[in-house]
Amino acid sequence: MASNVNSWVWLAVVVLITLLRYVSRWLQLGTPKNFQIEDLLMIVNVILYVLLTVYLIEVEKYGTNGIPLDKVDQIKPSTIPDLIKGSKLVIVVEQLWLGVIWGCKACLLLLYSTMTSGLSQHRIVKLIGAFCALSFVLVEILFFAAWCHPFSAYWSVPPKNIQCSVYRNHLILVLALNIATDLMIMCIPLPLLIKAKLSLTKKITLCAVFSLGIFVILCSILSKYYSISNPYGDRWVDWYVREAATAIVVANIPQTWTLFRRMFNWKSFLAHSSYNRSHSRSKYTNRLDSSTIHLSRFKGGDKSHTRSVDITASGEHINPDQPLEIWAHREDDCDNTTVIRFLRDVFLFHLVTLRFIHNSSSSSRLAERYNMPGLEFNPYNDIPDLSGKVIFITGGTAGLGAQSVAQLAKHSPARIYISGRNATNAETIIKEIAETGSNTPVSFVKCDLTSLDSVKRAADDIIAKEARLDVLMCNAGIMALPPGLTKDGYEVQFGTNHLGHALLIRKLLPLLQRTAETGADVRVIILTSRGYQLHPYGGIIFDDLKTTQDYGFLGSWKRYGQSKLANIMYTRELARRYPAITAVSVHPGVITTGLVENLGWAHRWFIYATTYNQMVTLEEGAYNQLWAATTSKDGLETGQYYMPVGVASNDKLTKTGRDDVLAGQLWEWTNKALEDYM
Repeated sequence: MASNVNSWVWLAVVVLITLLRYVSRWLQLGTPKNFQIEDLLMIVNVILYVLLTVYLIEVEKYGTNGIPLDKVDQIKPSTIPDLIKGSKLVIVVEQLWLGVIWGCKACLLLLYSTMTSGLSQHRIVKLIGAFCALSFVLVEILFFAAWCHPFSAYWSVPPKNIQCSVYRNHLILVLALNIATDLMIMCIPLPLLIKAKLSLTKKITLCAVFSLGIFVILCSILSKYYSISNPYGDRWVDWYVREAATAIVVANIPQTWTLFRRMFNWKSFLAHSSYNRSHSRSKYTNRLDSSTIHLSRFKGGDKSHTRSVDITASGEHINPDQPLEIWAHREDDCDNTTVIRFLRDVFLFHLVTLRFIHNSSSSSRLAERYNMPGLEFNPYNDIPDLSGKVIFITGGTAGLGAQSVAQLAKHSPARIYISGRNATNAETIIKEIAETGSNTPVSFVKCDLTSLDSVKRAADDIIAKEARLDVLMCNAGIMALPPGLTKDGYEVQFGTNHLGHALLIRKLLPLLQRTAETGADVRVIILTSRGYQLHPYGGIIFDDLKTTQDYGFLGSWKRYGQSKLANIMYTRELARRYPAITAVSVHPGVITTGLVENLGWAHRWFIYATTYNQMVTLEEGAYNQLWAATTSKDGLETGQYYMPVGVASNDKLTKTGRDDVLAGQLWEWTNKALEDYM
């Protein structure tokens, strides 16, 4: 399973880098119709890589005839058909892998051929290209006609000889030719860059970009090392994936480097040019910045700077006799802000996505699905008697809230209050609990978290009815909604998930404190999400909280992450300022609740794709908040952020998540926003 996860992670990286390449080329060429042969070839490479990933997973599923000859007597007859099928698939895998590796070499050679057109180095590119083609043909001829006789011995079970089952001679030849051709290709641009009239820093940086092939060589060496040193193991699967993925990334980087610089506003290579928020450009532009240059016309200045410059579709020629600067004028300096911001968001979002995927595992235990040593928790046995306790659960009419109500009601609290906007759902929940035979009274309090007036009325209602409040569970929330505002004019997700609950807490604090003064164990449980990591740069954009914060693509997730980050930070500040009350934030896990089902198909697909092995049932999803609300006080640390179940995770928060200065700013901003409702 771990290999499968790694394979899909690498596939995601390949797709992302390839997407960046084609957007960069689109910006450069104006239309996909102008894509060159190497652009089309890269599409073929990616398709081959996808097939490689799929077939490698199938090979792991069926097994192969890579079995030590002294252990063939241990082969079970029932497994032979699968072993034969897996061995045949290895042949397909080998051809797909060769196609990806040599296809990426071809892409780089085509790029360098264009860049060196008219230069003496162009002949060298042709010679290296011919050597690469001949080496590929040699590998194929020997694989199909020399190494294994008869050809069917490649999938014979039991294996007839080691050459047919583990490909030793083939692997050694491929390693030698692969390293030789990669070194040759790497040597093409380096002499040109060294001779170019650039500062030492720029030369080193550009040489590093065009020397990334060293990583392909390293992967190739490691891949063949594991394949040859341990021919009967399965580590070669991971290394085949890594080597092929690295080859695609390296072949794409020269076409995306400029775009990365612009996405993250990195300092330009030119002393005369920079890229800033206004997108102003100097008349001088980097010759390698092919994604931003349009030479449809020259205007002004000394044309002598351009006489030896020949811009092509794939990139500029490199002339060592001229500085790597051109006199260029952009006829239409189109506003690329949206494109750059889009790509930056995709990139950052992808990193979080990969982290979610990478942390998944195949265990059935809830905590182990998050690679954490969580506690065993059974609500039937582990929730103590709750006699005398008054509990208030927001969003208790559906999902996790309703599940929490159902479990807590079995342990005899004095009363449970549930809030929500749907009185009909509340009546159904109350009726269902009564039908279980529970004697716990459950009451509904209407509360619309998008309206601070409604929240104030709900809090006043509780204060008027109760002399104590032992547990306040801030469970309600919304996720990934389109841009919108609350009734009070705040961004709707932040207003609902944070501000509405903050007002409820502030209004009920005197009641909670009075209860704590009696010696009672008083708790505030705030539901957050691991999705807090999706917050916008800076964490919480205070100046924009009274706008829809329409960030375009992925904006709904950035706003959601911002609100969930606020939940974590507000909890920590609450615990620090009111030590008599135990306040914790909890991540329930990934559950198919109404929050997910009500999303659009694209958002649902994202959640299912990135958490495919972390999904838990609705019942399991409520465990963490139930544990936090009922476990012994000695086992609970106020101010902590808990992953399921009961895993203290403040130390695992991101740098922004641990930012106490930002948490203090949030507390002060929140108090000011709520002062008219106190």
